Amino acid sequence: MKNAETTYQQTVNRIFKNQLGRIMEGYVDDMFVKSMTFKQHRLDFKKVFNVLSQYQIKLNPFKYVFAIKGEIGCSQKIHCSFEGAYSVVL
Repeated sequence: MKNAETTYQQTVNRIFKNQLGRIMEGYVDDMFVKSMTFKQHRLDFKKVFNVLSQYQIKLNPFKYVFAIKGEIGCSQKIHCSFEGAYSVVL
């Protein structure tokens, strides 16, 4: 498919418009759910999974990581350093 990355990014931007920049960041096939406390992290995670379920998006369970505490460094494509935060990489 031509422009698959662009199409996917536009879809992520559209369906997560209320979460992007607040509780999550996304770039192409990487999504980060970010929270300052574990309790809030669970609530934010639930919101993201509700959207995924609503749009029938399936995740590969071998490609995501749960509850990373500490500073998270990302590629040059996206800045996502959340020092002292909890994060999920989808």
